[in-house]
Amino acid sequence: MLPVAQKQLIIDEEIRAWQLGFGVAREVGFDDRDGYVAEANLALRRYYDDLAMTPKPFTIAN
Repeated sequence: MLPVAQKQLIIDEEIRAWQLGFGVAREVGFDDRDGYVAEANLALRRYYDDLAMTPKPFTIAN
């Protein structure tokens, strides 16, 4: 089992990827912010579950 600090590093990296990914998605014409956030929350929920951590809602940084 991983220590909590390592689990948090994994989650933080995944959140960064989703945050940066929205900018890339917009560059190619995808502009559904709500849909993107919903998809990110579904994907991140899997990480939280696999790491036995309490999920936190994903939001896109401004």
